[in-house]
Amino acid sequence: MYIWEQRNWPDFERDEPLLRPTLNIVRLLQGRAFGKTEAASTWLLALDGDQPRIGEP
Repeated sequence: MYIWEQRNWPDFERDEPLLRPTLNIVRLLQGRAFGKTEAASTWLLALDGDQPRIGEP
């Protein structure tokens, strides 16, 4: 069954106190993934020579 075939589409109910711990973990992991991709892109740019290396003026 597709989501739009459900009887209560699109008026879903949610239990925020039940979801909050999981959402907090997902948000933390999302931030970690973003930080790692940002660090990797900075490192790759520094290797390419287009940008100054980290810590250099």
